[in-house]
Amino acid sequence: MTLWNRTRGFLKKVGPGFITGAADDDPSGIATYTQTGAQFGYGQLWTAVAMLPFMVAIQEACARIGAVTGKGLARVIKENYGKKVAYAAVTLVLVANTINIGADIGAMAAASARALEPLVRTFPNAGEIAKLVFATGIVGLGLLGVSVLSGSASYALTEALNWKEGLNLKFKQAHGFYGVIIAATVIGLLLDFIGVDPIKALVFAAVLNGVAAVPLIFIIALTARSRPIMGEYRSGPLSHVFVWLTFAVMAASAVMMFVTLFLTR
Repeated sequence: MTLWNRTRGFLKKVGPGFITGAADDDPSGIATYTQTGAQFGYGQLWTAVAMLPFMVAIQEACARIGAVTGKGLARVIKENYGKKVAYAAVTLVLVANTINIGADIGAMAAASARALEPLVRTFPNAGEIAKLVFATGIVGLGLLGVSVLSGSASYALTEALNWKEGLNLKFKQAHGFYGVIIAATVIGLLLDFIGVDPIKALVFAAVLNGVAAVPLIFIIALTARSRPIMGEYRSGPLSHVFVWLTFAVMAASAVMMFVTLFLTR
């Protein structure tokens, strides 16, 4: 086997995971991290270590559900928990992803020079190079993130509605699937024309995703531990504990956020 063939084989294996991981650090996440760093410096870096086991537990549970059932989460929810629960979960994904798309597109436009400049000035030794690197990163991650967000929203809705879905299909074979991708992107783009500050929109999108994740993690925890659904591959004690801990931490964080907002008004 030639070096080129070995390289292609390696890229085919790591490609999906690499893209997923990179897309998660979209402009919404980057802007949130940047503002947090500007306010607290390195004081919150410990949370990255604390959150790692929770992230691994959720990612592993989701991957195992997909591998065992051969279906997306939306279809699994519909088949095992009913249409109402599935449609509610899909609505959360659609709303959160669409707003995130709008925020990412707005950030990409803002990065094309001056809206992000106040953030860059908070960096030590900030200058034109730092501003250029930051803007380039925002645009690059935005292009990747918007594609993944619109695609995942489309997969969720089309699975729930039993439409043909898949990027392997041509447009004429899956009008609904590609239509949702187009609609989510266009609606997200239109959100940028109502005068919303792009930086505030980025943070709002990150917060919304955190809140929307709480009920989804609850369903993931139930599904991953279900013997009828997962059979012998259901979650073991360690995975089960960490998935439920993740749910508890996320739920508590969401509640505390709303309490804090209410008390500071």
